[in-house]
Amino acid sequence: MQTNQYDYKSIEKAIQAMQMELKPTWMNKYLTTEQREYMRDLAKKSYSKEALQKLAERGWSEENQRSFNERYNFFRTELKKLVKQEANPESKESQVMGQLLYDINNVYIQGDSAIREGMKKSWENFNSIPDDRKPSIYKMSNEEREFIKNVMIIFYKGKEIENKLK
Repeated sequence: MQTNQYDYKSIEKAIQAMQMELKPTWMNKYLTTEQREYMRDLAKKSYSKEALQKLAERGWSEENQRSFNERYNFFRTELKKLVKQEANPESKESQVMGQLLYDINNVYIQGDSAIREGMKKSWENFNSIPDDRKPSIYKMSNEEREFIKNVMIIFYKGKEIENKLK
C-alpha cells in the first residue's frame, strides 16, 4: 500500500516565501505603510532572488524585531554620544560600538555572502534617498555616517589582521 508522502517542511517554506510580501500587522508598530512599501522595494532592488528566498524562509518575528530595535537603539545612542564627544574612531569605546554593529548585522546575515552583499547594496541605495522617505530609526546625520564609516574601516582592518594570525 503506497501512501502519498509530502515534504511538509518544504511546503511550509514555500508558503512562507510566497507570503513574504504580506508583512504581519505587528510591523505597523515600527513602520508606516509607506515606509514598509519603500523598505520592501529597497529589498527587492538590493538583494538577489536567492538572498530574498533565504530571508523569507528564515522569517522575522515580532520578537526578532523587538530584539533588533533594542540593540540598534543602544547602538544609535552610543553613536550619537561618541560623535558629540568627538571621539577617535580608533578608541576602545568606538571599536566596542563597531563590534556591536557588526554583531547586529551578523544576526541578520548569518554568514551568508549573498545576504551580506544585499545588505551592502541596500545601505548604499538607502543612503541615496531623501531623509523624508527614510524610517526615522535608520536616519543618521552626515557626521554620524562618516564617523561610523571610519570606525568600521578600522574595525574590519583589525578583523583582517586577526584572520591572518589564525
